[in-house]
Amino acid sequence: MRARETDKILKGPWLVVALVYVTLLSGRTNISWLEDLPARFVLLIAAMIAYVAWKAVNKGDRAESHVSRFPVAVLLFFGYYIASGLWSATGARATETIANIALLLLCLFMLVGVARYDAESTRSAFLLCMYWSGIVFAAASAITGGTSGIGRSVAFGGGPNVFVRIVVWGTIAAIALAILRKRPGYLLALPILVLFTALSGSRGGITAAAVTSALLIFLLARRLKPAYIFAAVITIPGLLWFIWSNDQVQYILGRRFDWELIVESGYGSRQTLWVAAEELFRASPVIGNGLDAYYALAYIRTGFPYPHNIMLEIAVDLGVLGLTLFAIILIVICVHLLRNIKHLSVSQWAMFAGGLFTLIASMFSGDIFDSRFMWIFFALFIEGTAPGRRNGTNSSILRRSRGYDFNSTFRAAR
Repeated sequence: MRARETDKILKGPWLVVALVYVTLLSGRTNISWLEDLPARFVLLIAAMIAYVAWKAVNKGDRAESHVSRFPVAVLLFFGYYIASGLWSATGARATETIANIALLLLCLFMLVGVARYDAESTRSAFLLCMYWSGIVFAAASAITGGTSGIGRSVAFGGGPNVFVRIVVWGTIAAIALAILRKRPGYLLALPILVLFTALSGSRGGITAAAVTSALLIFLLARRLKPAYIFAAVITIPGLLWFIWSNDQVQYILGRRFDWELIVESGYGSRQTLWVAAEELFRASPVIGNGLDAYYALAYIRTGFPYPHNIMLEIAVDLGVLGLTLFAIILIVICVHLLRNIKHLSVSQWAMFAGGLFTLIASMFSGDIFDSRFMWIFFALFIEGTAPGRRNGTNSSILRRSRGYDFNSTFRAAR
């Protein structure tokens, strides 16, 4: 019986997805009692062991879902990124940067591997991780009273720009899971998640969430069921009233979105960072200045290790060639969206929303490694989709599965 239960756990993607998610979520956290060993690499080893065990249990099955071009495009981009270390400037953190890229690629390919056997269950597991991490971070900030700067909410040692991404991912997951599983109870988390999104005071994060919401409404307007529209009309005004009635929210947003204060503060230092990035790009516009160039060449002058804009960071490090490779990735995503827009499942829309939000947020804060979830979201959005498969789930795997209930997931996602 125990052997059967173990096989049941390993058969599905849940363990692999959870370990990969926690690996990515750990960021740059170090384990003090292991001589400050980065937690992400310890967790990566655990995730790889789980993936090998998953492969062993599923060795009799064959993945038949569509093999997309997205992982290839990502591999080309990061392959060039690593190669740029050959002409990187003195002082660049080459070893750390390459190790982080390798970690991201391993995590991405592990998730792609399990998604090609059962994309819907993989996305469902990822949504649950998003949901619970959003709740945990919001609750931790509420309980500990963790704040930064003018009282902006944070948790577990991260900054407000990281915090806002996690709670917004939780918001996306709450809505998707409520629809996917037909359980409105998931929506009970929305008040605290949206409240702490506002309390983060992250201009970039809140703007990214607003733009993502607007684009999704535009894309889904004709496909939304009347019941969903009615529910939104009833709940959104009440939710906004609940958020805005909080005095701390009014204070934080009033200061963070006051245009005069933004101008007086020099646009929150972003203008200085972006001017420095533009100068470095002009110095080597074709192939870039090499891996981690901004840190090596502009850190002393600006006091920041990156320009807080993913496009500018790519331009500085990789030049026009890097920007072209990144544009190819975005084109692959857009083409996939347009070709399959009528056949995307709820979980795929959720992954697209997560990727789009993170992409827009990365234009205002963070570096390439901070945008690591963006690559994962878009990979899970694309993987498992093929002509004739409504929700990207491999029907032969559904029929062949032993001891793991894929069918309930398939029915719920229709």
